[in-house]
Amino acid sequence: MECGKIAPQNPADKRKAEIAWVKKDNALKSFNGPQQAYAMQGPVKLAGVSYSSSYGATRTYVPKTKDCEPTTNVHNGTDLAVGTGTDIIAPMAGTVILADPDLFYEGGAVFLDLGRGLVSVTMHMSRIDVKAGDVIKQGDLLGLSGATGRVTGPHLHWGIKYRNVFSDDRGTDIWLDPMLLMSLKAPA
Repeated sequence: MECGKIAPQNPADKRKAEIAWVKKDNALKSFNGPQQAYAMQGPVKLAGVSYSSSYGATRTYVPKTKDCEPTTNVHNGTDLAVGTGTDIIAPMAGTVILADPDLFYEGGAVFLDLGRGLVSVTMHMSRIDVKAGDVIKQGDLLGLSGATGRVTGPHLHWGIKYRNVFSDDRGTDIWLDPMLLMSLKAPA
């Protein structure tokens, strides 16, 4: 992938990336408490959907110009190979803490507080149908998939962030594999 598709290359892009960082950081500082027992579903109908990139994959982006530095990172979610315009639904009930159509890296993104420190993050959406503060039921429409932000093609990136509820230090937060959480059942 071109270096310019990943790292901000000009002052306007750098400023946009900084603003996006502040929005995400502020959203992840809020806590909405427990929402429900966990019985998570996928953010799209998963039957027949393939994974274009799994959680934990290491990616190295090699620059095409001498002005860019190569970067390596670990993929913090699961990419689902769906075309633009696929319905994206809430995997669980929760409260929207960030809904932005144009974050620098993520493009259209929805951060949904599921309670107990878990936040569902859906990225690269072409349309967002919710706003911060909306209380969402499991299965409610969040918007449509797309190819926004820093991507090579249409797909849905789905991540789950665990926010350490015992600390204000967001550096202790971790990303979880959303597909592992799908296997949890609600207590009887």
